[in-house]
This record gives sequence, structure tokens and C-alpha cells, in this order.
Amino acid sequence: MNGRIKREVQVQKLPEIGKIKIGQKVASPNGKERPTSLDFFRADGQYAKLFHKELGANPRSLPIIFLSDDVTECCYERYELRKGSKRYAWGDGETFHAWSEAHKEYRQITKTQEPALGKRLAMEAGENGKPAEWQTMLTLRFLILPLKSVWGCWSFSTKAEASSIPAIVAAYDSVKAIAKTVIGVPFDLTVQM
Repeated sequence: MNGRIKREVQVQKLPEIGKIKIGQKVASPNGKERPTSLDFFRADGQYAKLFHKELGANPRSLPIIFLSDDVTECCYERYELRKGSKRYAWGDGETFHAWSEAHKEYRQITKTQEPALGKRLAMEAGENGKPAEWQTMLTLRFLILPLKSVWGCWSFSTKAEASSIPAIVAAYDSVKAIAKTVIGVPFDLTVQM
């Protein structure tokens, strides 16, 4: 016996303890909230105060490490489609998971099965006969090295298809190709406007 129940799927990952952001909502003159970009990182969640105490009010660089070589765990790039505020579909350009109202779950389908899949899903998620727009997304999950008093992963997500996503993916993939792993390799996550 090893002290663990034998399950079909063993989950071995640290919990997510907060999100790192480079934007916030501000009130416009007419009273509505609108998003604005920041030139520093801010944290939310239960450990946000600890993040800012250890790293300062406006950190521009975060020393991080990844705990897995599985890109879906730590450097997950995908297309996403939203219907209102709900995620309607996501995928890698070939294989997609799309919401099935009939089955009340996400179902996997490929472009091989249905060549016009992306267009069909965009029309289903759209409104007034206009298709919804597919967005490129990247989510990172990592440890922040200076935060030694709490043990858990932070996440950072971006839609910056023309800037952040290519730079981050290129750095991650280059290190993994050269070192054959990213586990424990220190990276600096930086923000520039």
C-alpha cells in the first residue's frame, strides 16, 4: 500500500491560488466600466495581498517556473469562441470541443469530420445573423519564485495574438526544444506596453 486510493485518473497538480493580470476595469465618464491596460502585473484572489507585499505594488517582471512539460497544463494555446459570456467552443484549429445543447455537454469534433466546422460554430454563437469571432487565447500556469510562504500555481491569460502570444510561445518552445524540459527552468514574465 502507498497511502493513496487507486483511481483511473490520478490528479497531480497544485491548486490555482490566484490570477495575474495586466488590465483592470475603470469607470468611464458616462459611468460604464471599460477595460484598460496596465504596464505592471496585479494579482487577484486570496493571496493577492501577499503577492503585492512580496513583489511590490507594481511589479513589471515576475521570476517564474513551470511544473510540467505538458503544454495543456502550463502553456495552453487555443482558439476560443464565446456565446455571450459563456465559452461555447475551443480547439487547436483541427480538433474542437463545442457545446451541445442536445447533450448538455461539450462534445469533441474535428475539421476532418466537418470541414466548415469553424464557420458553423461561429454562426451558432453569433447574434442577429452575424457570426461570433474566434479569439486566440494563451493561459500560463506557474509558480512565482519569490513567493515562498504559499505553495500553489498562479495563472496568466492573454488574447494578445499579435504580440504576447507569439513571444511567450516562442520562448517556451525554444527552451523546451533545447533543454528537453521546462520543468524548473527559470523564466522572467515581463510586461511592456
